Amino acid sequence: MFGVEYENTKRNKIVVFKIEDVIKYLEKLNFKISPRKTAILLGDNSTISLQRKGGDSGKKSSNQLQIKLILSNLIDKVPILEYKL
Repeated sequence: MFGVEYENTKRNKIVVFKIEDVIKYLEKLNFKISPRKTAILLGDNSTISLQRKGGDSGKKSSNQLQIKLILSNLIDKVPILEYKL
């Protein structure tokens, strides 16, 4: 898995994670429900969030799940390879 770090609008570096290392880290985190009870969060910093997509007038696609992963929450906790640009 990889992410790109930006400073202003310029790409600064590429960060690469081994998926095995990410999974090992995520296994240690606890789940919680968001304060508004609309999402399931993993970790204190909401490293991963899972919620019903919604927002499109009750169409069938509004029942899909939306998953968000914040890679910046992993940088200090999971071994990475960095490539400065």
